[in-house]
Amino acid sequence: MTYILKLTVNQESSILRLVEDEKVLQEISWTEERDMGKQLLTALKRIFDETGIDKLSVKEFTLDGDAQENFTSRRIAETVQKVYTFAINQK
Repeated sequence: MTYILKLTVNQESSILRLVEDEKVLQEISWTEERDMGKQLLTALKRIFDETGIDKLSVKEFTLDGDAQENFTSRRIAETVQKVYTFAINQK
């Protein structure tokens, strides 16, 4: 089983999906309110709590969306993505 976290960051809202072999297992969305860090970390915890999937089972964390690179929420999302990817690769 290959699990992937897919985060879409748009100007108005964001969506975090946990995907297994192209099938969406869990999806959490929120509106942009200048609190990406809190919203994203809460969504990550909720996804793992509700699905029971081990965090180390996620092999990839992707990021896309129409938010520009200088958009603060996108930069926060990129940082969380990089830290998460670093952490799971240290196992």
